[in-house]
Amino acid sequence: NIFHDCFVESCDASLLLDSTRRMLSEKETDSSFGMRNLRYIETIKEAVERECPTVVSCADILVLSGRYGIIALGRPYIPLKTGRRDSRRSRADILEQHLPDHNESMSVVLERFAKIGINTP
Repeated sequence: NIFHDCFVESCDASLLLDSTRRMLSEKETDSSFGMRNLRYIETIKEAVERECPTVVSCADILVLSGRYGIIALGRPYIPLKTGRRDSRRSRADILEQHLPDHNESMSVVLERFAKIGINTP
């Protein structure tokens, strides 16, 4: 989920927005194929809001839950800064320009990663 959120311009939890009459949600696009368990982010947000209302953004929860998921799998702790702001705008209209399609060749996928500074190693 972090990949889908951060790969498209910003780590701002825009992928969590629901569709409205005037805006298509990122999570409802074909490019977001395979995303799941977003409901857990809402559950975490509700628990955090009970303890410290309006302090922690969904964007930070999304990134921090990824970090703790990595730790739960026995991988190393990744230091992360917090303070992200939640988006109010879906980026569904530009997802396909950024996210690799699951049917694209590995060379195309690596090119897309290279455009944002991520190399093969």
